[in-house]
Amino acid sequence: MFFTKISLKYFTIHRFFNAVKVLFGYVFSILFRSPFNWGQPIVLSIEPSSVCQLKCPECYTGTGLTKRETIFIDFELYKSIIDKVYKKTWIINLYFQGEAFLHKDIFQMIDYASKRNLMTVISTNGVAFDNETIDKLLKYPPSLLIFSIDGISENSYEKYRKNASLEDVIFKLKNLSETVKIRNNRFPKLEIQTIVTQQNENEIEQISNLAKECNANFRLKTLQIIGSEDQNNLLPKNPKYRRYIKDLKPKKIKNSCRRLWTHMLVTCDGYVVHCCMDKNKKYSIAKIDSKLENDFWKLESRKSFQQRVLKNKSQIDICQNCGL
Repeated sequence: MFFTKISLKYFTIHRFFNAVKVLFGYVFSILFRSPFNWGQPIVLSIEPSSVCQLKCPECYTGTGLTKRETIFIDFELYKSIIDKVYKKTWIINLYFQGEAFLHKDIFQMIDYASKRNLMTVISTNGVAFDNETIDKLLKYPPSLLIFSIDGISENSYEKYRKNASLEDVIFKLKNLSETVKIRNNRFPKLEIQTIVTQQNENEIEQISNLAKECNANFRLKTLQIIGSEDQNNLLPKNPKYRRYIKDLKPKKIKNSCRRLWTHMLVTCDGYVVHCCMDKNKKYSIAKIDSKLENDFWKLESRKSFQQRVLKNKSQIDICQNCGL
């Protein structure tokens, strides 16, 4: 699905052939039930920050369940990672557990990746936005900005986005949209993302209309449950908006996962993990430093985890809560 987001603007021969190698490696891995890693990840997520202002009830950071350091990624480490991967990797996601726009160097990070013709995707709760942030966004625009709006009324929004005000966040969203229009600035892409909860599942059409008003794409995301006391009051009633069948049991788990071949993630404290479900780097592949002496996508620990997924994915705890 991620290929639908890739613009020809970021196409190079090296990236194309790397993507072909990665996908063929995945196909062969499924056919022979043994991991083949040909090429480097097409998508790399780099976490700018594990810090956030909010206390969302089903978020590791918001609930204080993140056991990693609460820090910001070192800019020099970030640059060394980009320099290592940009020739073959296609997309850089600048988000994971924290709020990216709290990082003092976030615009330099966007700019550094953009100058290497990488598709840059960044996600925000919008709370930290102000006029200065908008000015810098127009000067250093990401390829895609994801703006989280999890409700269209204060009651539905604040049920999940603790410590945030819907009125304030929508004001900032519209301010960004209007500024783009007034300045005739061709801001690359804006997307409104909504985590569907019991409180907002009847507001989806209204949130979609807000997205149209702001000239933004609209995407729904299923709610993950990590164990808050209020979980039954958060899960949507409509089963099509759930990632669970019943009693928090996941939907059918297949012994495969394309993202383990196409994606990889680096936490803000420099650990390489397989995917975004490993919030506390339980299955970390390696720790990297600014020297990056090894190709961190080729390590044996990555292959071992892929083999476990191909053999019996349902036995891996982080896979139990995945929405894919």
